[in-house]
Amino acid sequence: SKKWKQRCIKSLGKITAHQAKLVLCAYETDQTLKLFNLHAIKAKRFSECIDDYICQCKIHGLSAIYVSQSKTRLNRFCVFVSDKNIQDVCQEDYERFRRYLLTQTKLSNTTVNNVLRNLKAFFSFLVKNDQILNHPLLKVSMIKQPEYKPLIPTEADIQRLIELAPLQLQYMIKIFIYTGLRLDGLLNLQLKNVDFENRTLVITPDKETGFTTKNRKLRKIPMHAELTSTLLFLKLNWVHPPQHIIIHREAHQNYIFCHKNGVKLKRFTRSWNRLRNEAGLPCLNVHHLRHFACSFLYKYTHDLYFVKEILGHSD
Repeated sequence: SKKWKQRCIKSLGKITAHQAKLVLCAYETDQTLKLFNLHAIKAKRFSECIDDYICQCKIHGLSAIYVSQSKTRLNRFCVFVSDKNIQDVCQEDYERFRRYLLTQTKLSNTTVNNVLRNLKAFFSFLVKNDQILNHPLLKVSMIKQPEYKPLIPTEADIQRLIELAPLQLQYMIKIFIYTGLRLDGLLNLQLKNVDFENRTLVITPDKETGFTTKNRKLRKIPMHAELTSTLLFLKLNWVHPPQHIIIHREAHQNYIFCHKNGVKLKRFTRSWNRLRNEAGLPCLNVHHLRHFACSFLYKYTHDLYFVKEILGHSD
């Protein structure tokens, strides 16, 4: 009857013709599976969908850091919901999960918002691939944050950092402030990225190592005279991190900053924390050196487009 149809339409809400066909197809499939007693096999588990999503991220060339963080956060949510069928996950599950993160863990509001971004991207992938019909987190809002005020160190702060820094960190800081590189960009910097003939630093995605720039595009950075001399020195010499001594660089040491066996340096958190405390800048992060590079460039060029190109911004 007409009233029956109206009730069905109201229960479904506003949907497109394509979505209506998916509803009908899902209903018919469900009835067929029930007929042959195969209904339990139909739905995918949450963990299976995570594997599909991670595989898709790698195919699209997303950074290894993003893939690793996404996998960790999705698996944490998967454990929280006891790896239930993906169709059974709802907004209430996430709300309980968020309350758990805010009350039982030491995660900041920013990190909790990043978890939500990962989950939204994950469910958007499932909707796009017709694995679920509706996005369960579509109406969930981020936690409101206070207005962000970027910390920009002064030239005196940078000079103090360089004076107090151990040998390897001195070279790192110089490269940071003359290039505006992000942390992963510096740690993945290799000798092949440096064009001494044209005095240009070429930052490009590398399929072999899995490194990719944030916008997945090639960047060319003109080298300042100070940066050129620093990289020429590091081309011939290798800095021993613990002992802070200079040794002749061997052929297998392709990364600018690496261990003796040629494996790239993954972190320098302890030495950086020690340095910033000695310099009286306890809130200074490595990324703030990129802020300094940005303001430094604009101060002496007054060219926003040039600054955009150097830092690798999309607009």
